[in-house]
Amino acid sequence: MNLLREKRKIERLIREGLNQFCSNDYESAWRAFERALFLDEQHPVANTLGAASLLNLRRIDDAEPLARRGIRQTPHLSLAHYYLALLLIAQENIQEAESEIWEAIAIEPYNAGYPLLLGRLLLTQSREVEACEQLQHCVQLSPENAEAHFVFGVCLMRCGQIWKAKDEFDITIRLQPENDDALAFDALLCMAKADDLLTTPPKLGGYRYAANLLRHAVELNPTNELAGEWLRLAEETIERISSPSEAPLPPEKWYKTLSKHLLLFVGFASACIAINGVLLWLGPSHHRTEDFLVGSLFVSVIYLFAFLIMTHLRKNFSALPPTIASFAEQVSKAEATSVEGHSRSPGS
Repeated sequence: MNLLREKRKIERLIREGLNQFCSNDYESAWRAFERALFLDEQHPVANTLGAASLLNLRRIDDAEPLARRGIRQTPHLSLAHYYLALLLIAQENIQEAESEIWEAIAIEPYNAGYPLLLGRLLLTQSREVEACEQLQHCVQLSPENAEAHFVFGVCLMRCGQIWKAKDEFDITIRLQPENDDALAFDALLCMAKADDLLTTPPKLGGYRYAANLLRHAVELNPTNELAGEWLRLAEETIERISSPSEAPLPPEKWYKTLSKHLLLFVGFASACIAINGVLLWLGPSHHRTEDFLVGSLFVSVIYLFAFLIMTHLRKNFSALPPTIASFAEQVSKAEATSVEGHSRSPGS
């Protein structure tokens, strides 16, 4: 009779603790599981969920013996392996934690929470390819899981699959509009996409859309430093590309400069050829025509070579066509902007 009454009391305490655990009241849940363990120290559910309650209370050392005892009592309970894995991760025992997650997946392969935890763990170890496999499996099992899509997006971004990552962040925002991290990363990829555009209006539109996402992220979480830093970068870029740029030099100016230089050198060359012709005509030479042609050609080549050297040594674009000059100026400005952007952007 006493055993039956004790069993009923344990069951009541387990239900009470489970309700408190589901309500995130881990302190009350632990007290209920603790009383159940006082009556039956080997109870598998009380050990496993008691360890989970202590883990959420950050009482890691107290939780470990309960978690291991729960696995010894019920080795085929996937939750026991899952909570022990969480405990081992908190203790930075990564290798054993990974083994426990694989045990949980083997027991319950269709639980999306297990590949999500494994994907996170692999991502922290810079094993992105393996992490992507687990996270892709996770989003297939649970397509409405916003956290899974977000972590999968981060993993894809680290693998260099930028636009697939953006798709995952878009899904995350649709499922969880208040996710400020997803908003920030999605905005960053919008800015990257805008940088690939060659025309100003679409580029400006992309940066404005990214700035709106970042403002929303900062409103949701003012402590999000990355979102704040990227917002400043987006606003500075919008201001820079929306402000009127200097008008290119009108064609007559560079033509005028070129004409002056060319006229000067042609004048000198003509004068030298004329003097050479006079000297040859007055001289005793019997081959005046041949000598005149050779001398003229020699003078023309020398002055043409001198003209090209002087044009090059001016070290500006006044003697070049406006399209080439504009392109050279754009390249130099782009290099300066790139250096400035790297100095402002956060470290990856």
